[in-house]
Amino acid sequence: MRILIIAQRFPVLSETFIIEQARALRDAGADVSILGLTRGDDSLVRVIDRECPPFESPKCGASRAAKMLAVAQLVSRGLYDRRAQHACRVAARAVLQRRWAAAADIARVSSMNSTLKYEAVVAHFGMVGVRAQYLREAGLISGALVTVFHGHDVTSHRLVDSYRREYLRLFRCGQLFLPVSQFLAERIRGWGCDSAKIHVSRMGVDIDKFPFSRCDSSPTTLSILLIGRMTEKKGVEYAIRAMAYIKSAVKLTIVGSGQLENSLRALVVQLNLESHVRFLGGQPHEKVRTLMSEADIFVLPSVTASDGDMEGVPVVLMEAMASGVITVSSRHGGIPELIDHGVSGFLVNERDSVGLAKVIDEIAAGTYNLTEIAANARHKIEARFNAHIEAVRLLEKLTDVCNGNHALPGEHSHQCEPQSLTRRFKEAGKSLLPDALFLRLLHKKCIGRFPRLRNPVTFNEQILQRNLRPDPRYAILSDKLATRAYVERKLGSQHVVPLIAAPADFCREVYDSLPDQFVMKANHGSSFVKIVRDKSATSFEELKQLEEKWLATDFYWIDRERHYREIKPRILFETLLLDRDGNIPADFKIHCFSGNLRKPVMYILVISDRFGSNTRGDVYDASWNRMEIAIGPYKRSDHGLARPSNLNALLKAAATLASDFEYVRVDLYAFDNRLYFGELTFTPGAGVLPFTPDRVDYEWGELLSAARGV
Repeated sequence: MRILIIAQRFPVLSETFIIEQARALRDAGADVSILGLTRGDDSLVRVIDRECPPFESPKCGASRAAKMLAVAQLVSRGLYDRRAQHACRVAARAVLQRRWAAAADIARVSSMNSTLKYEAVVAHFGMVGVRAQYLREAGLISGALVTVFHGHDVTSHRLVDSYRREYLRLFRCGQLFLPVSQFLAERIRGWGCDSAKIHVSRMGVDIDKFPFSRCDSSPTTLSILLIGRMTEKKGVEYAIRAMAYIKSAVKLTIVGSGQLENSLRALVVQLNLESHVRFLGGQPHEKVRTLMSEADIFVLPSVTASDGDMEGVPVVLMEAMASGVITVSSRHGGIPELIDHGVSGFLVNERDSVGLAKVIDEIAAGTYNLTEIAANARHKIEARFNAHIEAVRLLEKLTDVCNGNHALPGEHSHQCEPQSLTRRFKEAGKSLLPDALFLRLLHKKCIGRFPRLRNPVTFNEQILQRNLRPDPRYAILSDKLATRAYVERKLGSQHVVPLIAAPADFCREVYDSLPDQFVMKANHGSSFVKIVRDKSATSFEELKQLEEKWLATDFYWIDRERHYREIKPRILFETLLLDRDGNIPADFKIHCFSGNLRKPVMYILVISDRFGSNTRGDVYDASWNRMEIAIGPYKRSDHGLARPSNLNALLKAAATLASDFEYVRVDLYAFDNRLYFGELTFTPGAGVLPFTPDRVDYEWGELLSAARGV
């Protein structure tokens, strides 16, 4: 079988598992090549050439300028080369999705002047899988697409938020997905990846390179080794802090480099541990094996980083266990799938320096049968994390996939492109418009006239100006999760709708924990609301599909409300509010003008029967006089609504929340003498809010100008 392995950069010292997998697949009988989308460490090339299957890496930069130059060269080739013309079209779509790296990949690979034809294409990391899919669609590579998920590509909030839409598409188009742990498998399954396409595949280690060597002597000073990049998730800080608690004689050697190196060195000085901790920086693999053979204990107290980044199953732990070194790590990610606490190693809780010190002291005191634990660890690696065995299993799986006659999107791209060509061109054209031009055209379409953006007069024109130059506070307070703290501080927690859950990952366990009635929302825009009155009538799959649709929506692109692009999309579940008759209460949308005005001016738009078939919108002033106007798409009711018994409390709450702003719309629910906060809206209707009659747009414009002091 001909297999192409694709890596983001190759070769890279910290990703030797790619080389090991390539060797193991070759030893299992596969014809393996490696494609690095950008070139890695040139100092490793000579060594890799000797030890690894053939590989290619473009000899050009990874900067934005280099990518743009590569795309420009592709466009120039497209003037006379039909193959390049098709590649240009796919690259253009990548650019419209703001995937410059994928567009540059297409440009660079197309310059090779031949299609890379393989039976299977194995992409390491989810982001590379996305880029490989673009290459397939451009007709530059062929073969069943297999994506390996390692950890941060599934757990980093920033990365997942950025790639969520492409991941969902990759799940449809790819043939096989290989998370390195069951933990990661559950993550991608929860996002909607077909279980039939998921196969847990361990990276494994070449056990022949890590001979088991267990010395049971009792040294006077224990040698502790930690190998890993100096990033937050490796938990190096907690290993250093543990040294201050350890009572036994120990020395810690740290191998690796990274962004936290300076702060970690400073921590050693701060704790007066200079004689107990040494830093060796990055080391070649041969040196690592030597250090491993000399160590008594290997530690890797991995933690969940502040951005959500987590480990898959660290290969370095497998290497330590194969070598006979007693291993101590944390209950984190897929690590408990590798280490059985007290059987093949030891586990402590994340960020538990005291617990880590306690385990090391117990090891030093001879509390455990270390010979048995080391033997168990070696056996587990040989049986379940053996690179050669895993390669044979993977090759069998790839053979099954390739024999399954999977259609390849590079040959039949329409299978992965549900949108019509006309719609795609229309959306692509809209996305190319600058925000100001887009908003001018939108205002003309919805309001019937072009807006004056430099010297705005009407209410809508001034809101459009907010879209283009938003106050930094807008993003925080438009976030339905983040704004809860602001409201609690201003009004008190009793006026905030009870939060049931706001999971980083909506999975079946979260669904099972939900009550029979609830409201599902997304935090990053309007209209993301699902009322569930009977959970038994709404399946997990239905809500999961809705979540994926919502989270894949970039609300900023809908009407160019810039502050929304700063909000990280999340799902949340709140208590369903019902009045004493079991009805959903009316929504009081209070338009509050304050700022430079002597006292706030408020107009109340009351939306009744919000989720029914007879939705109505009535406008009142602060004295509850019904006004002969209409706002937005809502028709007025026949008779209006009775004055709320707690109108004064409602107006006071709105004024309190609006006091820091010249204008904001405050949404509240007032029923049965109760009052709950809904949301804050700083750009209602995105600046294209229809008023009937139209003069209200000018009247409110004068009011907002006065509030602004202009």
